[in-house]
Amino acid sequence: MNSDHLASHLIVAKESLDDRNFSRTVVLLIQHDDDGTFGVVLNRMLPVGLETIWEQLSETTSVIDRPVHAGGPVEGPLMCLHESPEVADREVLGGVYFTSEKDRLEMLASQSNGRAQFFVGFAGWGPGQLESEIKSGSWMIAKAEPSDIFERDPMLWALAIRRARGEWFLGMLGIEGSPFGPTVN
Repeated sequence: MNSDHLASHLIVAKESLDDRNFSRTVVLLIQHDDDGTFGVVLNRMLPVGLETIWEQLSETTSVIDRPVHAGGPVEGPLMCLHESPEVADREVLGGVYFTSEKDRLEMLASQSNGRAQFFVGFAGWGPGQLESEIKSGSWMIAKAEPSDIFERDPMLWALAIRRARGEWFLGMLGIEGSPFGPTVN
């Protein structure tokens, strides 16, 4: 895959990546352009729920209390990936939206319907930095799916790295759009 088009994809840390911030992580890339890259780690949870964090951020009441993800090593605001286009800052992939604005987060926290995952912190790279790390063999690229975001699978890293390897192999063969498993044929 051409690394110029990484937004809305996953990067999956290879086994050899020994950086404690990213070992065995799966990162959803939200923005990738000439200014750099921004994403959130999907498979690291904080030991506190949204209700605890929410009390420090807003005077409104959160009707949901779910785990919050450690989105990455860079400090940042509370952010959310969700399915509500009416409170979206941007669409990340089909039917999945990103929000970090406080008033929109308050609207999401006041709704008990719809899927949403909250993040504190993010992963960020300067211009060309992520491309260099990919070329050096630290990361693999995989297509992102809504289930990667909304279904808390403890095996997400293993599943994502398997998907990335399968996509890489099919790409090497020049095959696009094939089902991942041969039994699906």
